[in-house]
Formats: sequence, structure tokens, C-alpha cells
Amino acid sequence: MRRQSLLGIGINTRQQGLANLRQPYNSSATAKAIARELASGGVAALYGWLLDVELGEFNQRTRPPETEARQRLVELSRTAWQTFFYLWRAGELGHGLWGCCLTSDVYAMFLEWCRV
Repeated sequence: MRRQSLLGIGINTRQQGLANLRQPYNSSATAKAIARELASGGVAALYGWLLDVELGEFNQRTRPPETEARQRLVELSRTAWQTFFYLWRAGELGHGLWGCCLTSDVYAMFLEWCRV
């Protein structure tokens, strides 16, 4: 089972967050380990480590790297209509459907896609 938590992810978002837990968090042993880590200054230690990471040329204006993981985040953050439009344009809704048409036809196709 895989659980994911997404906060503020978008195509142009610079601050991105994803928690991808390979195993569900329901273990009392895990909860105790986390509590021990928090009690022994784990948050401050992590913050200190992050401040010491050498970033090189990376700054607040640097675009995030285009990786497969980032692309997945972008895809997960799309709204229903954005996903529909992307799939329609990519030809994944049927061969030869992308092109000029009436907005009422697009809307009807979107409603049908939502029902599937």
C-alpha cells in the first residue's frame, strides 16, 4: 500500500513537498522511534544539516531540475480539466480527436471522460 501527501505542487511551484511512504505508517514501534527522535532534538539537527548543505549555483531563481519524479508531481497536481486536456492533446482519448471543435462538444466529451 502506498500513501502520498501533496502540498502546494504545481508546474511553476518552487516549493514542493511529497511524502511517499512505501509502507503505511501504523506501527507503534515507528511512532515510538519518531517520538524519541523529536525528543532528542531531531528537528533542530535536520534543520542544521539542511543549512549546511552546499548548494553551489542553486538560488531562489534557479528552476528545479526536470526529473521523472518532478514530472510525476506535476501530473499528480493537475486538476480534472487539466488532465483531460493533456490526455486529449496527447491523443490518449482516441486517435484523431485533437483539433478544432465546438466548445459544447469538448464539454460533452469532458463530462463523458469524468464518468469513466
